[in-house]
Amino acid sequence: MTKLFSVEEQSYEIISGLDERSLLEIERVARVCTKTEHLIKDGSDKKLVRKLLTHAHMSPIEFGFDITVKFNVDRGLSHELVRHRLCSHQQKSQRYVDDGGNLIFIKPFPCSQDVIGDWEKLDRPIDMKDYTWLHHCFEVARSYKKLRHDGWPPQYARSVLSNAVKTELFTKTNIRDWINIFDLRCSNKAHPQLYPLMRNILKDFKEAIPVVFNDVYYKYFGIDAFGN
Repeated sequence: MTKLFSVEEQSYEIISGLDERSLLEIERVARVCTKTEHLIKDGSDKKLVRKLLTHAHMSPIEFGFDITVKFNVDRGLSHELVRHRLCSHQQKSQRYVDDGGNLIFIKPFPCSQDVIGDWEKLDRPIDMKDYTWLHHCFEVARSYKKLRHDGWPPQYARSVLSNAVKTELFTKTNIRDWINIFDLRCSNKAHPQLYPLMRNILKDFKEAIPVVFNDVYYKYFGIDAFGN
């Protein structure tokens, strides 16, 4: 089978920085304000970070390790994520990368699981509510490949691509900013395809550093890091 395009589920990968050793760094810099470095001992980092968060003393929280997450989402959702301006972002380029040989679309929530996989032609049963979206993917894929075949560079051929096309986005920022991102993007007022993804990421963050992410986790899941 020579596939014309593929359809995948959105996904994510935590790349680096999600480490409880961040708490040691936060404590080290926080105690300079009161010159209480002598109080540093085993377990004191968690107690101090908890106190900082309780009193909304957030500036020391920024000194935890930057955490990097890779998002595999559609181009539309990436436009929302890059609006977080304090983050560093690196994104797959549609200008330089030729997607013709491996064009991938991200399944939108309204479509059924039947659309997942490789497509050469509409040669298998599908739910009719999926037809319009899938037909669009066929037209986009054919148009893009035809323009590339006719000699259009990717930076021009990309003009026919849609927001449904998969992109890869690396996002890196400090712990304080991730707390804010979760507070905004885990809300059910956020995009209905984005907030379930962000809540799954929040679960992983809370699992790794519960003392930091417990409060925002409790806000959206109604349970704290200790099961209460």
